[in-house]
Amino acid sequence: MSEAPLTISQLSENASVAVTETNMSEAPLTISQLSENAPVAVTESNKNLLCIRLHRSFKGFAAGVVSADYKQRAFFEVRRDGVVIASATFEGQGNRVNMKNIMDNREHWSFGPFDFDATLYVVISNQPHGGTYRPSKMVGPLTIEKKSEADFPMEFYKSTVISDDAGGDNSHDDCTFVVLEYK
Repeated sequence: MSEAPLTISQLSENASVAVTETNMSEAPLTISQLSENAPVAVTESNKNLLCIRLHRSFKGFAAGVVSADYKQRAFFEVRRDGVVIASATFEGQGNRVNMKNIMDNREHWSFGPFDFDATLYVVISNQPHGGTYRPSKMVGPLTIEKKSEADFPMEFYKSTVISDDAGGDNSHDDCTFVVLEYK
């Protein structure tokens, strides 16, 4: 292909969340401005929240990979009709290191299948050496949908959120958080 690679802002034009000046502004939205289906990044207590739709009758897992000197933390919660039904916190530090759930030390969190639609909200933060956690700049989710085909009937959704911890490398891969749903 002779086309130039897409930039982060061009990717966001085709993603379920647009990266706009509003999303990146210093004036955060409140949690009350976030509706169950709103595909926008908002902040709560100086943390960005991104939402990923979880589909009825699909099962799946969430996992993260870190490529950063700073410790990375991904917190997520699953909500149904505004009620939190599950949550987990993953942490990791290093080069291409799988994040681990701080409760059970697993490298993934499995879910479903649900008999209802739900939304997964994720926030990624980072901890400079010896410092306190601070919000990371996040982009996403970028969601891929694979529909059933006669010769390959499996259906899946893969949603990815990437982040930059402002550590100076401007890499956007300090933490990569993925949700894979399949049926």
